[in-house]
Amino acid sequence: MKVLVTGGSNGIGKATSQRLIEKDHEVTVFDKEEPDYEVDFYQGDVRDENRVKEVVESVEFEVLVNCAGFYELGSIEDMERETIDKIFNTNVHGYLNFIRHSMPMLRQKNGRIVNISSVAGRVSMPFYGAYCGSKHAVESISHSLRRESEVEVVLVEPGVIKTGFNERARKALEKYLPDSHYANEYEEILDNEVLESIGAEKVGEKVARAVTTGRPKRRYQVPLRAKFITWISFLPQRVKDRIFEKVG
Repeated sequence: MKVLVTGGSNGIGKATSQRLIEKDHEVTVFDKEEPDYEVDFYQGDVRDENRVKEVVESVEFEVLVNCAGFYELGSIEDMERETIDKIFNTNVHGYLNFIRHSMPMLRQKNGRIVNISSVAGRVSMPFYGAYCGSKHAVESISHSLRRESEVEVVLVEPGVIKTGFNERARKALEKYLPDSHYANEYEEILDNEVLESIGAEKVGEKVARAVTTGRPKRRYQVPLRAKFITWISFLPQRVKDRIFEKVG
C-alpha cells in the first residue's frame, strides 16, 4: 500500500510512518522538517496550497493521512488573531489543501483518508477554544466528506499523548502573563504537570490499523480513557459546564 503522511517527521506522524514501513508499506512524508529516519520525503508547509498541489501531482498514493498540526493554549480573549489563524490554517485548511487536490486520485484508486483529529474535537475545554474549534471542524468536514464521496474517511481521536506537543502548547501561556485577566488560571496550568498517558508509538499503531484494515471503523480513540472523555459530549450542556467548573 502507498501512503502519504503529512506531519510525518515528528510525533504521531512519525510513529505512524515508521509503523507502516515496518509492515512493508510504501510511505511518503510531507513536512516542514526533514525526518530523522529513512523515508521518501517532500519538504513543505500544509498551508502552502501551491506546494501541496505540486507534491500531490508528483506522488502516487492510495491513502492520505492528515497528521500535521499546531496549537497553543490561551483564552479566546487573549489569543492574537495571528495565532488563531495559524491554528486554523494548519489544522483545517492544511487538511483541506491535501484533501481537495488528492480526491481525484484517491477516488480512482478506491482510496482512503485518515484524518487525525482529537478528543478536543468532541469536548470543548477552557483555554483550548481555538484548538477545539479547529478539531471540531475536522470532525464535521470528515463526516461530510464521507457522505458525499466514494472515498473512505476515517477519524482518529487521540487523547493527551507523550510527544512534547502539549508541553509546547502550554508554554505559550507565559506570553500572556502577568497582565491577563486569567493570569491565576494560567499560573496554575503552568505549575501542574502535563497529564500525558501513552507514547506516540501506541497512537501510530492505531493509525496504521485505520490505514490498513479492510473495514475500518468510522472513528478510533486512543488511549482507552479518550473514549470515556468523548462520552462527555453526550451530556447536557449545563452538566458539561459544571464538570469543567469542578475540574478547574
